[in-house]
Amino acid sequence: MVDVENIPREQMDYIGDGVYTIFDGRGIWLHANDHKYPTDKIYLEPNVLEGLIRFMKRMGIEIKDE
Repeated sequence: MVDVENIPREQMDYIGDGVYTIFDGRGIWLHANDHKYPTDKIYLEPNVLEGLIRFMKRMGIEIKDE
């Protein structure tokens, strides 16, 4: 679990559709509907995030660099 009170604000973001991202220094938490009191949580470890990126590429979804 992540304690959002101790995470710097620049390590959190709202990405849309009620999803908040929080970087805990290793992986990424996805919180649904509220960053402090989410209805659901998913933790993406680095290898899971890499798998998601591979899946997106396989589906032809472009990842744009900013």
